[in-house]
Amino acid sequence: MRWIALTAVGSGAAMGLAWIRYAMATSTASDALERAVASDEQAVQATGAALSERCSRPRGQLGKRLTRSTCDKHDTVIQSPAELLAQARKLASDITLEELTAARLAASEHFPGSLCELEAIIDAEVNRARSQGKSLTEHLTSRGTYGRQGGRANGGQRRKASTKRDPHERHLRAARAIVTTGQSRGIACGAVVFFDPVAQLKANRRWLRGESQRRHCHPLVILERWAFARPWSKSTSAGKSSCKLNRDRSGSGRLEWVGPIPGIDPLRLLLMRPATAKHAQHYKTSRDLLRRYLSEEPL
Repeated sequence: MRWIALTAVGSGAAMGLAWIRYAMATSTASDALERAVASDEQAVQATGAALSERCSRPRGQLGKRLTRSTCDKHDTVIQSPAELLAQARKLASDITLEELTAARLAASEHFPGSLCELEAIIDAEVNRARSQGKSLTEHLTSRGTYGRQGGRANGGQRRKASTKRDPHERHLRAARAIVTTGQSRGIACGAVVFFDPVAQLKANRRWLRGESQRRHCHPLVILERWAFARPWSKSTSAGKSSCKLNRDRSGSGRLEWVGPIPGIDPLRLLLMRPATAKHAQHYKTSRDLLRRYLSEEPL
Protein backbone atom coordinates (compact mmCIF):
# COMPACT_ATOMS: atom_id res chain seq x y z
CA MET A 1 0.00 0.00 0.00
CA ARG A 2 1.17 3.51 -0.81
CA TRP A 3 0.80 6.10 1.91
CA ILE A 4 0.53 9.86 1.62
CA ALA A 5 1.99 12.10 4.27
CA LEU A 6 -0.81 14.14 5.83
CA THR A 7 -0.56 16.98 8.31
CA ALA A 8 -2.80 16.53 11.31
CA VAL A 9 -4.71 19.44 12.80
CA GLY A 10 -3.79 19.23 16.46
CA SER A 11 -5.50 22.14 18.20
CA GLY A 12 -9.21 21.96 18.81
CA ALA A 13 -9.41 18.24 18.10
CA ALA A 14 -11.58 17.41 21.07
CA MET A 15 -13.80 20.36 20.23
CA GLY A 16 -14.25 19.03 16.71
CA LEU A 17 -15.44 15.65 17.93
CA ALA A 18 -17.67 17.19 20.59
CA TRP A 19 -19.25 19.51 18.03
CA ILE A 20 -20.22 16.67 15.72
CA ARG A 21 -21.65 14.64 18.62
CA TYR A 22 -23.64 17.67 19.77
CA ALA A 23 -24.97 18.31 16.28
CA MET A 24 -25.99 14.68 15.81
CA ALA A 25 -27.83 14.70 19.14
CA THR A 26 -29.73 17.96 18.66
CA SER A 27 -30.79 17.92 15.03
CA THR A 28 -31.89 15.66 12.21
CA ALA A 29 -29.00 13.76 10.68
CA SER A 30 -28.96 15.71 7.43
CA ASP A 31 -29.11 19.06 9.20
CA ALA A 32 -26.43 17.93 11.63
CA LEU A 33 -24.06 16.95 8.86
CA GLU A 34 -24.50 20.29 7.17
CA ARG A 35 -23.91 22.19 10.41
CA ALA A 36 -20.91 20.09 11.40
CA VAL A 37 -19.28 20.52 8.00
CA ALA A 38 -20.17 24.06 7.05
CA SER A 39 -19.81 25.94 10.31
CA ASP A 40 -16.39 24.87 11.46
CA GLU A 41 -14.23 23.23 8.79
CA GLN A 42 -11.14 23.12 10.99
CA ALA A 43 -12.98 21.50 13.89
CA VAL A 44 -14.40 18.82 11.62
CA GLN A 45 -10.97 17.98 10.19
CA ALA A 46 -9.56 17.93 13.73
CA THR A 47 -11.83 15.02 14.58
CA GLY A 48 -9.46 12.70 12.75
CA ALA A 49 -6.50 14.10 14.66
CA ALA A 50 -8.22 13.43 17.98
CA LEU A 51 -8.43 9.77 17.08
CA SER A 52 -5.27 9.33 15.02
CA GLU A 53 -3.22 7.59 17.71
CA ARG A 54 -5.46 4.51 17.24
CA CYS A 55 -5.18 4.50 13.46
CA SER A 56 -2.06 2.43 12.81
CA ARG A 57 -2.32 -0.28 10.19
CA PRO A 58 -3.20 -3.72 11.57
CA ARG A 59 -0.63 -6.49 11.94
CA GLY A 60 -2.88 -9.49 11.99
CA GLN A 61 -4.84 -8.59 15.13
CA LEU A 62 -8.17 -9.77 13.75
CA GLY A 63 -9.11 -11.81 16.80
CA LYS A 64 -11.59 -14.67 16.69
CA ARG A 65 -14.24 -15.07 14.00
CA LEU A 66 -17.72 -14.24 15.30
CA THR A 67 -19.94 -16.13 12.84
CA ARG A 68 -19.84 -18.71 10.06
CA SER A 69 -22.29 -18.04 7.26
CA THR A 70 -22.90 -19.23 3.71
CA CYS A 71 -24.33 -17.48 0.65
CA ASP A 72 -26.66 -18.57 -2.13
CA LYS A 73 -25.95 -18.04 -5.84
CA HIS A 74 -27.11 -14.41 -5.56
CA ASP A 75 -24.65 -13.69 -2.72
CA THR A 76 -27.47 -13.43 -0.21
CA VAL A 77 -26.48 -14.82 3.19
CA ILE A 78 -28.56 -17.90 3.87
CA GLN A 79 -28.54 -17.62 7.67
CA SER A 80 -30.86 -15.00 9.13
CA PRO A 81 -29.52 -12.11 11.22
CA ALA A 82 -31.12 -13.75 14.27
CA GLU A 83 -29.27 -17.02 13.63
CA LEU A 84 -25.97 -15.20 13.17
CA LEU A 85 -26.57 -13.14 16.30
CA ALA A 86 -27.01 -16.36 18.27
CA GLN A 87 -23.71 -17.61 16.85
CA ALA A 88 -21.91 -14.38 17.73
CA ARG A 89 -23.23 -14.45 21.31
CA LYS A 90 -21.28 -17.65 21.96
CA LEU A 91 -18.16 -15.49 21.77
CA ALA A 92 -19.53 -12.05 22.72
CA SER A 93 -22.53 -12.66 24.96
CA ASP A 94 -23.73 -9.05 24.98
CA ILE A 95 -23.46 -8.29 21.24
CA THR A 96 -26.52 -6.53 19.77
CA LEU A 97 -28.01 -6.86 16.30
CA GLU A 98 -26.87 -3.32 15.39
CA GLU A 99 -23.32 -4.20 16.46
CA LEU A 100 -23.40 -7.38 14.39
CA THR A 101 -24.64 -5.51 11.32
CA ALA A 102 -21.95 -2.86 11.75
CA ALA A 103 -19.25 -5.50 12.21
CA ARG A 104 -20.37 -7.36 9.07
CA LEU A 105 -20.36 -4.07 7.16
CA ALA A 106 -16.78 -3.33 8.22
CA ALA A 107 -15.58 -6.87 7.44
CA SER A 108 -17.29 -6.90 4.05
CA GLU A 109 -16.25 -3.46 2.85
CA HIS A 110 -12.65 -3.27 4.10
CA PHE A 111 -11.74 -6.53 5.83
CA PRO A 112 -8.04 -5.83 6.61
CA GLY A 113 -8.49 -2.13 7.36
CA SER A 114 -7.11 -0.33 10.38
CA LEU A 115 -9.43 0.24 13.33
CA CYS A 116 -9.98 3.85 12.30
CA GLU A 117 -10.76 2.92 8.70
CA LEU A 118 -13.31 0.36 9.87
CA GLU A 119 -14.85 2.92 12.21
CA ALA A 120 -15.05 5.51 9.43
CA ILE A 121 -16.92 3.08 7.16
CA ILE A 122 -19.45 2.31 9.87
CA ASP A 123 -19.77 5.99 10.80
CA ALA A 124 -20.53 6.95 7.19
CA GLU A 125 -23.26 4.32 6.84
CA VAL A 126 -24.77 5.33 10.19
CA ASN A 127 -24.89 8.90 8.87
CA ARG A 128 -26.73 7.74 5.76
CA ALA A 129 -29.10 5.48 7.69
CA ARG A 130 -30.02 8.21 10.15
CA SER A 131 -30.65 10.71 7.36
CA GLN A 132 -33.36 8.29 6.19
CA GLY A 133 -34.73 7.66 9.67
CA LYS A 134 -33.57 4.04 9.72
CA SER A 135 -31.49 1.85 11.96
CA LEU A 136 -28.28 0.53 10.47
CA THR A 137 -29.79 -2.95 10.18
CA GLU A 138 -32.88 -1.64 8.37
CA HIS A 139 -30.61 0.35 6.08
CA LEU A 140 -28.29 -2.51 5.13
CA THR A 141 -30.57 -5.55 4.92
CA SER A 142 -32.99 -6.63 2.19
CA ARG A 143 -36.12 -8.28 3.56
CA GLY A 144 -34.19 -9.26 6.65
CA THR A 145 -31.16 -10.72 4.88
CA TYR A 146 -27.49 -9.83 4.71
CA GLY A 147 -25.55 -10.07 1.44
CA ARG A 148 -23.65 -8.28 -1.28
CA GLN A 149 -24.00 -4.59 -2.09
CA GLY A 150 -26.69 -3.99 -4.69
CA GLY A 151 -28.27 -7.38 -4.12
CA ARG A 152 -31.76 -7.89 -2.81
CA ALA A 153 -34.02 -10.67 -1.57
CA ASN A 154 -37.54 -11.39 -2.82
CA GLY A 155 -37.98 -8.00 -4.45
CA GLY A 156 -36.86 -6.06 -1.38
CA GLN A 157 -34.67 -2.98 -1.33
CA ARG A 158 -31.18 -3.18 -2.77
CA ARG A 159 -28.51 -3.28 -0.10
CA LYS A 160 -26.62 -0.01 0.18
CA ALA A 161 -23.36 -1.73 1.16
CA SER A 162 -22.09 -5.26 1.59
CA THR A 163 -22.72 -7.35 4.71
CA LYS A 164 -21.89 -10.77 3.22
CA ARG A 165 -18.61 -11.44 5.04
CA ASP A 166 -18.26 -12.87 8.54
CA PRO A 167 -16.63 -10.45 11.02
CA HIS A 168 -13.87 -10.95 13.57
CA GLU A 169 -13.35 -9.37 16.97
CA ARG A 170 -11.56 -6.31 15.56
CA HIS A 171 -14.59 -5.54 13.39
CA LEU A 172 -16.76 -5.77 16.49
CA ARG A 173 -14.50 -3.32 18.34
CA ALA A 174 -14.97 -0.84 15.51
CA ALA A 175 -18.72 -1.40 15.54
CA ARG A 176 -19.03 -0.73 19.24
CA ALA A 177 -16.97 2.46 19.00
CA ILE A 178 -19.62 3.88 16.66
CA VAL A 179 -23.03 2.37 17.41
CA THR A 180 -22.73 1.65 21.13
CA THR A 181 -20.24 3.80 23.06
CA GLY A 182 -20.06 6.60 20.47
CA GLN A 183 -16.34 6.88 21.27
CA SER A 184 -15.46 7.38 17.60
CA ARG A 185 -18.73 8.82 16.31
CA GLY A 186 -17.90 11.54 13.79
CA ILE A 187 -14.60 10.07 12.61
CA ALA A 188 -15.85 10.06 9.00
CA CYS A 189 -16.20 13.87 9.13
CA GLY A 190 -19.76 13.86 7.84
CA ALA A 191 -19.25 11.30 5.05
CA VAL A 192 -22.25 9.40 3.76
CA VAL A 193 -20.57 7.29 1.04
CA PHE A 194 -17.11 5.87 0.41
CA PHE A 195 -15.11 3.70 -1.94
CA ASP A 196 -11.66 2.12 -2.27
CA PRO A 197 -9.98 3.69 -5.35
CA VAL A 198 -7.26 1.03 -5.61
CA ALA A 199 -9.74 -1.85 -5.40
CA GLN A 200 -12.09 -0.03 -7.77
CA LEU A 201 -9.31 0.33 -10.35
CA LYS A 202 -8.50 -3.38 -10.15
CA ALA A 203 -12.19 -4.26 -10.57
CA ASN A 204 -12.45 -1.89 -13.52
CA ARG A 205 -9.55 -3.61 -15.25
CA ARG A 206 -11.16 -7.03 -14.73
CA TRP A 207 -14.47 -5.73 -16.12
CA LEU A 208 -12.76 -4.27 -19.19
CA ARG A 209 -11.06 -7.62 -19.83
CA GLY A 210 -14.45 -9.33 -19.72
CA GLU A 211 -13.67 -11.17 -16.49
CA SER A 212 -16.65 -9.69 -14.60
CA GLN A 213 -20.29 -9.40 -15.61
CA ARG A 214 -20.96 -6.59 -13.13
CA ARG A 215 -20.07 -3.10 -14.23
CA HIS A 216 -17.05 -1.66 -12.40
CA CYS A 217 -16.16 1.86 -13.47
CA HIS A 218 -12.87 3.70 -13.11
CA PRO A 219 -12.32 5.55 -9.77
CA LEU A 220 -12.26 8.94 -11.54
CA VAL A 221 -15.66 8.18 -13.06
CA ILE A 222 -17.07 7.25 -9.65
CA LEU A 223 -15.63 10.42 -8.15
CA GLU A 224 -17.14 12.66 -10.84
CA ARG A 225 -20.52 10.90 -10.73
CA TRP A 226 -20.82 11.37 -6.98
CA ALA A 227 -19.35 14.87 -6.94
CA PHE A 228 -21.83 16.24 -9.48
CA ALA A 229 -24.69 13.73 -9.17
CA ARG A 230 -24.36 12.95 -12.87
CA PRO A 231 -26.54 10.27 -14.47
CA TRP A 232 -25.12 7.47 -16.57
CA SER A 233 -25.16 7.84 -20.33
CA LYS A 234 -27.63 5.48 -21.98
CA SER A 235 -25.04 4.28 -24.49
CA THR A 236 -23.67 0.75 -24.34
CA SER A 237 -20.34 -0.72 -25.38
CA ALA A 238 -19.86 -4.26 -26.73
CA GLY A 239 -23.13 -5.38 -25.17
CA LYS A 240 -22.22 -3.97 -21.76
CA SER A 241 -23.53 -1.05 -19.80
CA SER A 242 -21.28 1.93 -20.36
CA CYS A 243 -19.25 3.79 -17.76
CA LYS A 244 -19.82 7.04 -19.64
CA LEU A 245 -21.44 9.89 -17.75
CA ASN A 246 -24.00 12.32 -19.12
CA ARG A 247 -22.09 15.54 -18.51
CA ASP A 248 -24.97 17.64 -19.82
CA ARG A 249 -26.85 16.98 -16.61
CA SER A 250 -26.11 17.36 -12.91
CA GLY A 251 -28.50 16.58 -10.11
CA SER A 252 -28.98 17.64 -6.54
CA GLY A 253 -27.19 15.78 -3.81
CA ARG A 254 -23.66 16.67 -4.89
CA LEU A 255 -20.87 15.26 -2.74
CA GLU A 256 -17.28 16.14 -1.94
CA TRP A 257 -14.22 14.44 -0.46
CA VAL A 258 -14.05 15.12 3.28
CA GLY A 259 -10.34 15.89 3.05
CA PRO A 260 -7.37 14.22 4.76
CA ILE A 261 -7.96 12.31 7.99
CA PRO A 262 -4.81 11.24 9.85
CA GLY A 263 -4.33 7.49 9.65
CA ILE A 264 -6.77 6.94 6.76
CA ASP A 265 -5.28 6.39 3.31
CA PRO A 266 -7.60 8.07 0.77
CA LEU A 267 -6.37 5.71 -1.94
CA ARG A 268 -7.91 2.84 0.04
CA LEU A 269 -10.82 4.70 1.62
CA LEU A 270 -12.14 7.86 -0.04
CA LEU A 271 -14.92 9.31 2.11
CA MET A 272 -17.46 11.75 0.65
CA ARG A 273 -19.94 14.05 2.38
CA PRO A 274 -22.70 16.45 1.24
CA ALA A 275 -21.24 19.35 -0.74
CA THR A 276 -20.23 22.58 1.00
CA ALA A 277 -19.14 25.98 -0.30
CA LYS A 278 -15.70 24.43 -0.92
CA HIS A 279 -17.06 21.80 -3.30
CA ALA A 280 -15.04 22.89 -6.34
CA GLN A 281 -11.80 23.00 -4.36
CA HIS A 282 -12.39 19.60 -2.78
CA TYR A 283 -13.27 18.02 -6.11
CA LYS A 284 -10.10 19.31 -7.76
CA THR A 285 -7.95 18.14 -4.87
CA SER A 286 -9.41 14.64 -4.83
CA ARG A 287 -9.34 14.35 -8.63
CA ASP A 288 -5.69 15.41 -8.76
CA LEU A 289 -4.89 12.96 -5.96
CA LEU A 290 -6.34 10.04 -7.88
CA ARG A 291 -4.72 11.10 -11.13
CA ARG A 292 -1.32 11.40 -9.50
CA TYR A 293 -1.24 8.15 -7.57
CA LEU A 294 -3.29 5.86 -9.81
CA SER A 295 -1.41 7.09 -12.89
CA GLU A 296 -4.22 6.04 -15.18
CA GLU A 297 -7.17 7.74 -16.87
CA PRO A 298 -10.50 6.00 -17.60
CA LEU A 299 -10.88 4.43 -21.02
